Amino acid sequence: MIATYADRVEVHPDRYGSTRPLPPLWVVLHTSEGPEGEGAAEGLARYMQQPGDRPTSSGGRYGSSYHAVADTGLRVIPCVADDRVAYSAPGSNREGLHICIPGKAGQSRLEWLAGSTRAAITTVAAFLLDTRERYGIPVERLTAAEVYSRTRGYCDHSTIRDAFGKTTHYDVGPHFPWDVLADDIRHLSNNRPPDIGDNMQTTETRMSDTRYCRSTRRRCIAAFRSASRVVCCSSCRDLDRCRRR
Repeated sequence: MIATYADRVEVHPDRYGSTRPLPPLWVVLHTSEGPEGEGAAEGLARYMQQPGDRPTSSGGRYGSSYHAVADTGLRVIPCVADDRVAYSAPGSNREGLHICIPGKAGQSRLEWLAGSTRAAITTVAAFLLDTRERYGIPVERLTAAEVYSRTRGYCDHSTIRDAFGKTTHYDVGPHFPWDVLADDIRHLSNNRPPDIGDNMQTTETRMSDTRYCRSTRRRCIAAFRSASRVVCCSSCRDLDRCRRR
């Protein structure tokens, strides 16, 4: 394992559902929409120990929860047990393994790359590599179409929204530095610490996320793969200029 794991938090029963089969299909990233910084991860984990704050149709209560919270320093706080349904993102609760970053979906790229949220991104990278080892989930970022077709990999809450239309949430937000996360995954998988300075380059100059088309400089919403594992926008299909994986 690359990350270090704190003791599991005893999440209130209002905040998780029935036992589910393992392994999960996806790792799904979220933001807490609350404070970040020192103590924020522990605070979010403690929040899940409280009773549910929303009514159910049957007269009970429920509340949101996650399987893990990303702290700084490669530290993960386990919350809902992996074999239980967490109430994280409708459409993926049964099949997803959900991890939350203390922070907000409305952050700018520069805000993401500053302070504790930057460190939490590296923790997420470590978690993704650990879940690949534990459950065989590929460290591949998914499009909504791939999630809908039940391709295994990782995504965020907004991708679940686009795939199933059962939620309006848009975290982790439009300015989340997916390229930096991809770099951290590569560095950690090679047993090297991430180069923070190198990661400060913009997405336009550093197209590290293989789901970006190098011709249009846009995220490949309707990506396809050929036998040579080329990823390209369906709108341009410029195979010569797109990144090979």
